[in-house]
Amino acid sequence: MSGKSNQDRAIETGIKFDFYLVALTFTVLAFAVQTGKFVGHAVPDVIETLSWFAFLISGLAGLSRLEYFPVAYRAQHHLQTAEIIDADVEKALPRIEYANRRKYKIQRWGFIAGIVALVIARAIIQYQDMY
Repeated sequence: MSGKSNQDRAIETGIKFDFYLVALTFTVLAFAVQTGKFVGHAVPDVIETLSWFAFLISGLAGLSRLEYFPVAYRAQHHLQTAEIIDADVEKALPRIEYANRRKYKIQRWGFIAGIVALVIARAIIQYQDMY
């Protein structure tokens, strides 16, 4: 047996996934910006730009989540180990967890919206180039 509990492994895997998703989001954003070409048609140009903003919002929401992970873990540790429970910490933890869940939804849907918008914009450009 390795000494790590399933809970520890789940937390570790979740954190790795969060870092991966933030890195992937900014990588795709950089790729989209560097390879973007505006063709002078309003629809694909606007959709392409919207995809960039979706990726940016998604990445920033992910960074914000990563920033508050240590705060949440410290608060959770304090509640589990303290002999006297601090009411402020006990009240703050649900707010931190709620904010992190909300930021994750923004991050996830922003990433999905960015991918969909980028694919649509690039498909429109390819279709226009054919005709």
